[in-house]
Amino acid sequence: MKYYYLIVVIALSLPSSAFAAVTYTNRLVDIPGVGDSGDLGSFINQVYGLSISIAALLAVVKIVIAGVKWMLSDVVTDKTDAKKDIQGALLGLIVIIAAVLIITVINPTIVGQ
Repeated sequence: MKYYYLIVVIALSLPSSAFAAVTYTNRLVDIPGVGDSGDLGSFINQVYGLSISIAALLAVVKIVIAGVKWMLSDVVTDKTDAKKDIQGALLGLIVIIAAVLIITVINPTIVGQ
């Protein structure tokens, strides 16, 4: 029974040892319109920049939608819901800006400046 586990481990490790000799030349996929890179650090910078941009855009869209909701509602409860939505979106926008500011203060090369 002891040898059975050893045989299973060896059989499962054979394909990985066979593929270990192959060198892959595939690059990471660049994010369109962000830049040309080939290493992991640049890719992470691209994902960071894209995610910050998307989060800020979504916060602004949420503020606009809540503003329209506030203007078109006549009931006081709907206005308070819209006001809460605006406050939540502004808080999210402040968190996004604070994250960028903290990362920039720690190491400006992270954000590509």
